[in-house]
Amino acid sequence: MPLDFPALQDAIDAWPDAPQEQPVTDSGRRLVAAIAGLGAGAASGGDIAALTRQVLLEDAAQFGGEPRLTFPSGAPWPDAAQWRATACEPRTAGGRTVVTARDWHPPVSGEEDASAAAAQLREVYRAHLSPYRRSLVGAPADPFWTRTLGRDAYLSPAQRAAARAVVLAPEGSTMVVVLPTGRGKTDVAWSRALLRATGVTIVVVPTVVLALDMERRTRAASAHQPHPLSPTDRYAYVGGLDDDTKRALRQAIRSGQQRILYTSPEGLMTGLRDAVLACAEAGLLRQFVVDEAHMVDQWGQDFRPEFLTMAGLHAQLLRKSPPNERPVTLLLSATLTGRQIDLLSRAFPSPNGTHVVWGSSLRTEPVYFCTRFDDVHARRDAVLEAVRRLPRPLVLYVSKVEDANAWCQILQDSGIRRVASVTGRSSEDDRRTVVQRWRGEDTDGALTATEYDVVVGTSAFGLGIDVSNVRTVIHACVPETIDRFYQEVGRSGRDGLPTVSFLATTAQDDVTAKQLNRVALIGSDKGWERWTALRDSAVLHPETGLRVNLRSLPGYLVEGFHRSAQWNVKSLTLMAQAGLIALSAAAAPPREPGEDETAWQRRREEFYEISRDVIDIAVLNGAGLEPAAFAAFMQRARDDIASGQDTALRAMNEVVAASGCVGSILARQYRAQLSYGILTTQPACRGCPSCRRSNASDPIDAFPVEPVPHLPVFDETGADPLRARKPGLFVWWSTDAEYHDLVPSLVAGLAVAGAAVFCGPDVALLAEAQRRVPSRPMLNDDGELLANYEGLITAILEPSAKAVPSDVRARYEKGLPTYVFGPESLAAPDKPQWKWRDVIDATISVRAALGSL
Repeated sequence: MPLDFPALQDAIDAWPDAPQEQPVTDSGRRLVAAIAGLGAGAASGGDIAALTRQVLLEDAAQFGGEPRLTFPSGAPWPDAAQWRATACEPRTAGGRTVVTARDWHPPVSGEEDASAAAAQLREVYRAHLSPYRRSLVGAPADPFWTRTLGRDAYLSPAQRAAARAVVLAPEGSTMVVVLPTGRGKTDVAWSRALLRATGVTIVVVPTVVLALDMERRTRAASAHQPHPLSPTDRYAYVGGLDDDTKRALRQAIRSGQQRILYTSPEGLMTGLRDAVLACAEAGLLRQFVVDEAHMVDQWGQDFRPEFLTMAGLHAQLLRKSPPNERPVTLLLSATLTGRQIDLLSRAFPSPNGTHVVWGSSLRTEPVYFCTRFDDVHARRDAVLEAVRRLPRPLVLYVSKVEDANAWCQILQDSGIRRVASVTGRSSEDDRRTVVQRWRGEDTDGALTATEYDVVVGTSAFGLGIDVSNVRTVIHACVPETIDRFYQEVGRSGRDGLPTVSFLATTAQDDVTAKQLNRVALIGSDKGWERWTALRDSAVLHPETGLRVNLRSLPGYLVEGFHRSAQWNVKSLTLMAQAGLIALSAAAAPPREPGEDETAWQRRREEFYEISRDVIDIAVLNGAGLEPAAFAAFMQRARDDIASGQDTALRAMNEVVAASGCVGSILARQYRAQLSYGILTTQPACRGCPSCRRSNASDPIDAFPVEPVPHLPVFDETGADPLRARKPGLFVWWSTDAEYHDLVPSLVAGLAVAGAAVFCGPDVALLAEAQRRVPSRPMLNDDGELLANYEGLITAILEPSAKAVPSDVRARYEKGLPTYVFGPESLAAPDKPQWKWRDVIDATISVRAALGSL
């Protein structure tokens, strides 16, 4: 009998007493938790039936046969109607009900292969046994990766390229890293942060809940680090902290002891701002990271000016940092469009340029079902059926807060009690509580009994939340952009196992989607009036330019209200995107001569109370602030935003209409035209209406090739620490003893001098060199970089080598900067009677090379 079933049957038979043992699977633990909640009204027969269906189908898919469980008949257990509503078959015998489950899938059109749909959904229940589970092709770890994170391998070549690029990036660089969910973006950010024993990495995340979730993960990781990551063991700067903890965190930032800190844009731009500036001025700010960077577009139009003022703070951080200690800016996302990359590059410019590591690939976990219903009543019945029958954990997405509340009530009235809702009106505490009770973990990550299986949410729910085993995402709406749809589908399958997406729409949803898609942008005339009102009421600030109060009123308003401040934000946001102005957070007042510490701190705290209403403005284009030119600049910015929104809605409508493969539609959305070429995303599809059609001639591959991004070319790629003054240099040893005694020291010395990429040495040699210089990143190339990397590569041959390998020699002959370490006896390639050192231009002994360093 399968592993979970004795524990499940025991829980059923023991009720209302607690069972003797717990199941091992998530669905089994959820069923036991629901059984425990029956008596208290925390669960109902509908919850029991839905979870029973899931455990039966998982068992059948993984072990075969026709599994069954036996339940008492009568309340509070499910009745026959509840069992059948979940596509289960009850058979009553001797006062007990024996239950089996049958296959079901969301409705498909007559043109689709229903047997393929059933098979594709069955893979969700097969879980780890499914051939469609995520199976990444890893890559050997570099020495710096093992030292900082304790990892023996990278998850994928894309993660390796991203990590290498980030640790090699010169100070002050801006790096845009696109890595799919589950490919370890967080580890990439950590790798540079943990190279040194001091220095601060600030990570800006969109929500407080995400900051707290990252704090949980960082606290667990810190236990394995040789140096403490925080003097307070706190890693999230959020509004709910007490004043003493906030003060301690700010001090740890100033001193460089807080190695990693997560915060929201609002937290960064208020209480943390001065501490981060002081940290940068002291040369202690190592990285400035924006996670979920695709959100910047939404921040700019969503009455959240912190994104644009954060960009202004970023510029201040670069200016105030010592020239050789500027922070690297890291912009992370799973998906980016070309327009978003352009926006990020303009918002976070770098004196060293913006570099992109494009590891973009589509999720392979979801199978897509897309059904159009005649009216909302038919859709309601279909969604209810799907919630009862599709695997949990499950998210039901809608577009409006009132729809979320209504659906939550509908589900509860229909007998689904283990359900909660999260919307834009939910408090951060409510969101955090829902996620913990849905995931079944407490604040320290310890397992607890789950209380929810279904969450009804708007787009405000789920961003970056690490609930890895979500199995189903249902949309009872038309998302207003393809980006929103894909991000929400991406809440599922973070564990790499198959999932299901069900898009259930009506014609009425099209109207809502179109309304939400239209970003409210201020017109040129009204924008000019608001700009002049803000400008005329502004005061001059010696460092930034104009300081304005967002609650300043234009002439046509006689009294203020909250929406006036919002439209001021809209005006300034559009002006900034048009390139007319730059925004930055208002600086706190400096300490006056003779002012005591207490009075100064009180004055600063008073300033922070009003700081969200105050923005500093630098004029970038004075000519564009003349009335005629102003209108033209603003119109171009509006057109650019509208064009991006229109494109994203058209792509979403293609998915709704099933007019093409979902994977192909998504791949077309996520491509970028940059100055050096087009960055593409390869289509991937495990199943969708288009690919299931009987006349589908060429369904999309469910297993796309993993991307292998190129390592960016940095200005420092001309490094020549041994001063060869030629592209190639041969460093030779005479005896094996010299190899073992001197080469590790020379490699460590080269790393200190700026060389980072090594090729060919045994793992132990390079690991020893990395141990000697722990703060310098060392890469062990397996041949991938030899052909095209334009920076210095040191190829280290074995003591027994007879000749230079052809790939190393080809690089050498191309004139790419190359050091070759090898035995003195290496033969010339075409003249075996000659030694190689006698036929090349630049040679030096290992002993002399070590002495030159």
